[in-house]
Amino acid sequence: MYPISPAFQKVLSSRTGRNRSIVWWGELILANGTTHPLNTDTLMQSTGQLTTSCELPGVGDVCATELQAQIVIPVEPQMLKGAKISLFVRLTSFDTVTTWAEAENFSWSDLESVLWGDTSGTIYTDIPMGVYNVTDAKRAINSIRIEAYDNMQKFDVDLPRMDSKARTPFDWMRLMCNTCGVELGMTKNEVRALVNGSRNFTYADINSNVKTCRDLLSQLAAAMCCIAVADRNGRLVFVSIHAEAVAELTPDDRFTSEYSDVQHYYTGITAQYKAKALQEYYKNCGTLDDDGLIVDLGSNSFLQISNDSNRAAAVQAIIDAFKDITFTPFDASIPFNPAYDLLDMLAFSGGHAPANSHGPITSITRQIGGAMTIQCGTPEPQSNPTRETVQIDGLSGSGTLSGKVYASSDFWIVVGAFPTEETIIGDDTLTNELTVNCTVDNTCAQIAWTGAYTLDEAATVTVKILVDGEEIYKVSDDQTAGNHVLNVTTGHNITAQGEHIVKVIMREDVL
Repeated sequence: MYPISPAFQKVLSSRTGRNRSIVWWGELILANGTTHPLNTDTLMQSTGQLTTSCELPGVGDVCATELQAQIVIPVEPQMLKGAKISLFVRLTSFDTVTTWAEAENFSWSDLESVLWGDTSGTIYTDIPMGVYNVTDAKRAINSIRIEAYDNMQKFDVDLPRMDSKARTPFDWMRLMCNTCGVELGMTKNEVRALVNGSRNFTYADINSNVKTCRDLLSQLAAAMCCIAVADRNGRLVFVSIHAEAVAELTPDDRFTSEYSDVQHYYTGITAQYKAKALQEYYKNCGTLDDDGLIVDLGSNSFLQISNDSNRAAAVQAIIDAFKDITFTPFDASIPFNPAYDLLDMLAFSGGHAPANSHGPITSITRQIGGAMTIQCGTPEPQSNPTRETVQIDGLSGSGTLSGKVYASSDFWIVVGAFPTEETIIGDDTLTNELTVNCTVDNTCAQIAWTGAYTLDEAATVTVKILVDGEEIYKVSDDQTAGNHVLNVTTGHNITAQGEHIVKVIMREDVL
């Protein structure tokens, strides 16, 4: 929910805001840099709308917002291709502020519009409604019909060649933003606060459906129990579902409404782990019985984690985010409120709303100059859900074994590669060397290695992974004197059949 001061929440209230003033405005910038103002004269009211939606359970969707509108400006439609539009709504308060007590419920941003002095000016706040890129423009009788999308469309580009580096979710988001020319709208700490936000993820090329940056963004969002959207300023953000309602809508707050007579909830999750041909099942740790809906992650490229406990913890964290969350599907037409966003949890009371009715917004249609429609969709029915971990024929799990390496057409993993316990390491010490027999032309490798070592003084321990003499990964660990264990996980593409040499080298640099 977009933050609005209590004073302007009062302006939007159906009980106290009957005389509210809401005006749409903005700016259109052509590809050549020419700007045109959008206001009540150039942006035709009640002729356009903003629409955006996601699917329940709100995991892994990459959601774009579409703008359709009619504008009146002196340009030819073909000049609008590639133009950029910034939209705002201006809320005006009819209250006057002459003392600090009267200003208490306004934010400092609200008060920027006030001219202090002998007379009090009008107080207003401008709320951003998104940044859009025009994709189509056609001439109408007395206007130009435009179609535009927010910056999520910029992720619809072919996936670049992926490396084998392990990254935090923040670094993965930043990498995709840099690749596609979109600003990241979250700080490192905000990303870390999300589900699995502090884990390191390595991309495993095991899903043939991941072809674009948008597909990869979907995989990352799913691994973090989020949806990916562009915020009001056009920046990439991840949004997750929460149990707490951001607002309660009474009969005065809605024109029409319909509700399901069934409450839904998610209590289980399935995820495919290709290396062992498993479809793994986990149930949440909440008080609800394991009889609800199931989140299906499929073969997620960021959750092909070779360490069983780490993989289980990552998937378990996703379903635990739904602990005790219930929702009632709804469809409501309400007075325009620019603060609501996807996955905002709303509560309903009074009228014909069932008791304890609440649900996350999964679809929003905002009419420019008019009302808005919000929905919480009904989940897709599940046929014979499997509430156990099962072996999946044909998923993977076939191939040859060479030493301590599992090989298949999709995946191979180095396992059980340990140096001697309490080994004192010197400079560039070879701790492990394995021969991998690759039976296919193109293999995405996931290398998992654990090393136990002892330091007699504080030092930086560096581990290098080499494949056929080429360094593919390096990680450093600053530690004090004593016994330590270092885990390394990385991926690598092997593009030739036959034998390949994997080496693990450790180095000690005294601090």
